[in-house]
Amino acid sequence: MILKSLNNLVDRNDKKFFFVIFLSIAISAILETISIAIFLPLFDVIFGGQLSDNYLIKNFNNFFNTENYSLTLLIFIIVMIFIFKNLIYLFLIYVKMKLINIFAEKKKVFFYRHI
Repeated sequence: MILKSLNNLVDRNDKKFFFVIFLSIAISAILETISIAIFLPLFDVIFGGQLSDNYLIKNFNNFFNTENYSLTLLIFIIVMIFIFKNLIYLFLIYVKMKLINIFAEKKKVFFYRHI
């Protein structure tokens, strides 16, 4: 019963809007996870390799060969990843807000017509 009333309220184009919003939220969550995980190699370098027995750090070090990088280069890479992540994140927020405003305007018009 509730699903039928929701289908009447939301048309096919609106479902596309919601899918884009959901997709942008998923991308944002992945980017946040990456931004938190990027600190592990930095901590390993700062603590002088004391964290190298961690499984994730071992895999990261083997994949990227971080033992050959200096601390300055590692910090520069982390800063660039954060800048890139935040630019994408700002774009996704802009898209979400634009879609939400379009949806709200369409529903406002829909409700005014049916009152």
